[in-house]
Amino acid sequence: MGNLFRAIAVGLLALPLSSCSEYRQLRITGTLDRPAVSVVRPGSDQALRACVDWIAVFDGERGRGVEGAIWRVRSPDDRCIDIGPVTYGETPDGFVVDTPPQPLRADTVYAASGHGWTGGFASVPWYGGGRFMFRDEVWQSVPY
Repeated sequence: MGNLFRAIAVGLLALPLSSCSEYRQLRITGTLDRPAVSVVRPGSDQALRACVDWIAVFDGERGRGVEGAIWRVRSPDDRCIDIGPVTYGETPDGFVVDTPPQPLRADTVYAASGHGWTGGFASVPWYGGGRFMFRDEVWQSVPY
């Protein structure tokens, strides 16, 4: 009976974790014609391998709705796939293209967004994003 009580208690303690989500930042680096989108932890510049369901780039002037996507890739069965940085316009292995890539322009605000799972015992979904502009030959973060 003691083991059953412990198992129920552990299960109840895990419930709040399952309803949480984690925010992760996305960043864009590289050149205008070959940018890379990476997942990073908030406050860090180091790119992570991340389990990703989908990743997209949006025209900052048109918003983040489906109509604003200028490139979007996702796993075909909504499962999360472990990937590193993704080069804009190149489909990662195991992904499909929802929106083909559109040409990027300097001095234009873009938003990068993504979703996936953190992994591990208490895996929770992560959502992430960031706004960027290519100016003076580098990608710069743009505040919301």
